[in-house]
This record gives sequence, C-alpha cells and structure tokens, in this order.
Amino acid sequence: MRLPIRARLTAIYGLSSAIVVAALGVFVFLMVRADLTNSVDLGLRARAQVIMNNVARSNVDIVPTTGELIDNDEAFSQVLDTSGRVVTGSESSVAIPPLLSASTLATVDEPTFTSIRVPQIDNDPIRILAVPDSIGGQRVTVVVGATLGDRADALNGLVRAFLVGGPIAVVVTCIAAWLVAGAGLRPVERLRADAATISASDLDRRLAVPPTGDEIARLAHTLNDLLARLDDAVAAQLRFVNEASHELRTPLAVLKMELDLALARPRDAEALKTALSAAAAETDRLVQLAEDLLVLARHRDGKLPLRRQPVEMAELVATVAHSHHSRAERDGVRIDVHVEPVTATVDPGRIRQALDNLLDNALHATPAGGDVRVTLARHGDAMTLEIDDDGPGFSPDYLDRPFEPFRHARDGDDGAGLGLAIVDAVVTAHRGAIEIGNNASGGAHIAITLPSAAQRPATSPVHAADGTSAVE
Repeated sequence: MRLPIRARLTAIYGLSSAIVVAALGVFVFLMVRADLTNSVDLGLRARAQVIMNNVARSNVDIVPTTGELIDNDEAFSQVLDTSGRVVTGSESSVAIPPLLSASTLATVDEPTFTSIRVPQIDNDPIRILAVPDSIGGQRVTVVVGATLGDRADALNGLVRAFLVGGPIAVVVTCIAAWLVAGAGLRPVERLRADAATISASDLDRRLAVPPTGDEIARLAHTLNDLLARLDDAVAAQLRFVNEASHELRTPLAVLKMELDLALARPRDAEALKTALSAAAAETDRLVQLAEDLLVLARHRDGKLPLRRQPVEMAELVATVAHSHHSRAERDGVRIDVHVEPVTATVDPGRIRQALDNLLDNALHATPAGGDVRVTLARHGDAMTLEIDDDGPGFSPDYLDRPFEPFRHARDGDDGAGLGLAIVDAVVTAHRGAIEIGNNASGGAHIAITLPSAAQRPATSPVHAADGTSAVE
C-alpha cells in the first residue's frame, strides 16, 4: 500500500533536509579544520622565524645546550644538525629524541609542514615545521611544533553540535513539511469531496473555483470542463436513445397494425399477400434501422469491424451508381460518373453502404431535370470521392454540427437522419476524412478522402452520360 501524498512529501522533505544538513556539516567541518590548521601553521612560521633570528645573532658552535636560543612556552622546538643530533631546543623538547630523523632531515630543502605523534610530548598529534638554516657555516634544521589538541577539541565540539542540531533541524523540517503539505492539499481534498457528491443525475453542477489563480484553480477549471463534456455526452446519449426509440416505434406500430388487420377478419389470398408485403417492407426498414444504429454504436466505441481487402474502387463506384439508375430515371435525375482506376484496401461492404447513403440522399434532394455528379480521382497515396447534386444544399444548422445522428441534413427530409452519420462512421473507421458544404450554385458537395494501398498506371477517365460508368 502506497503512502498518502502528504506522508510522501514529508518523507521527501525530511530526507532532503537530512542530506543537506549532512553535506553542510561535512563542508563546515572541513572548512573549520582547514582554518584551524592554517592558524597553527601561521603560529609555527612566526616561531620558526624568531628562532632563526636568534640562531643568526648567537652564531654559537654546534654543541648540546639547553634553552639558549629558544623561549620556553607551551610550544616546543629543536635545532638539529645533519646527523639528527639536537643542537639546542626549548626546555620541553631537549629531553626527548630528535623530532626528525637524519634521513628525513636530508630531504628538507625548504620549509616543510608535517604531522607526527610524540608520546613524550602529548597523546594528540603534533604539527611541526622544519626549516633549513645554518650556524657558523654548518647546516642545521630548525624544527618547531605545537600540539593539535586544541584543534581536535574544537572539531569534536563542532561534530557534537551537528549531531545534536542536525536531527533537530530534520525534525523541524519534517513538521513544517507536514503542515505545508496539508495546507497545500486541503483545496484538492475539497475538490475531491465536492466531485464525489456529483452523480449522473446532476452533471450540471460545477465545482467551486478558488479565487487564487494558481494550479488548484486551473485544476478546478479543468474538472469543470470535464463535467461539461460528460454532461454533453450523457445528454447526447439520451437524445440518441430517445430518437432511436422514436424511429423504431413508427415501423413497429405499422408492422403491428398490418398484422392485426390481417388477423382481424378472414381475407382472400391477394389481400393477405398485400398485408404481408407491407409487413415485410416495415420489417426491412426495421432491420436497416437496427443495422444503422449498430454501426453508430460500434463507431462511438471505436469498434466498428472492417473486413479489408483490395478493391477496385472504380468498379465499386460504377456498380453502386448503376444500382441507383432505375430510381434516377424514374425521378428524372441524371447520374454522371467520372472515375479513375484506383486500388484500395477497404471493406467493400462498408464502402458500399456509405455510397448508397450518399447517392440516396443526393437523389432524394435533386429535383427532376437535375444532375448528381460522382467523381473518383487519385491524389498520390490517397483517393478522393466527390458527390455533388443540384438540390437545395445543406441547411446552415446542419453545417454547424454535421454528422450528428437523427439530424436532417436538408430541409424537408423525412428519413431517420442517420445517412451522413453512417457515412462519417465508415470513413472514420477507414482513417479517412470527409468534408461537406454547398456549391456556389446551391447544391450540396461532399468530398471523401481515403488512403489507397496501390495505384495502377493512370488512364483517361470516361464520362458516363447515361447514368452508368465505365473505365478504360
């Protein structure tokens, strides 16, 4: 189980502060130690200079003496010859062995600092400075030193201060982080509590937006936008169900009426056949409406099934146009088809369904003597299918929200209002695009662009003036 955000933030801040305190402690410790060491070194340089001045003034022979050249105090010093013998030194150091061996003295060519341990002087390390010099022409080495006990005490005190103050600082940081995280998350918790009270029956409610203008306010705006979209989606779903119920009710009522009339009294074979034919027509209408509703439902879920296969689009378009030829002749409408050879990997059944809807709408809207023009052209790796008619065109209200189910695209339509919604679902499932609008002459214009899998060499399109189409 994961910790709450407040606890995680507190832990992160506590860990971060611990790392910062530890890093700061190490940095301060190293800086103080270096400063203390530099202070000791400065004192040793000054003492070495005093001793060297005394050696230069005395010009004594190199013989064992005590206290002639050295001021006795808490520090110590020795003057050593090249063999490592003590020539003179402070009172505290003449009784101890030489601080540096002869082999070490031979390597001292310039002032050199080092740290050693001398139990006879102190248990703490001592810091010494060796400076080459001469007495009476003889090479000697002035060695001065001081214990590092005071430095060690100061550093130990600093470490104790960090060991005590560091945890206190981490605890204080954790408490502050807990309080700050709680204050920062409190508006989020209020938004969560308010959102939890909103149900499907009151999606028109909105969350209170704090007047801070910060991230919490932007989160509230985003959640309110989400609620608005959910409200619109639920309203559209309810409209869809209501419209579908209304559309299904009419053919069902007609079907029931025809069956009731057929059963109401004895009829001859011809009357019974007429009633059954009417019932069969209404059944076909119900089947088609149910199929259209299923397509739209699957399209909304993104699960519209496709059975793709290579299709000669010119032949498919010509076949669909030819199937509407009889109706076009009956209504006095001319179908002109211009096609180019294009092979595309599509679902032929779905594409035919879309073309049937488009031609049905175009023929229904075109008055006698008008034309319906179908054009199929290849454009690189895509193909474009355009359908134009001489009807009144799309209503402005429909162009504002195209392809919404149960909305009539043109004034006077008496269908269910699903045709163009089905076309849009089929085109979208094929990863294509559809555009609708009105021509300058007033007729409707629909352009569908679909990706094509393969193209054949371009040939000249043939214009079919008699309502059929052909391809050279």
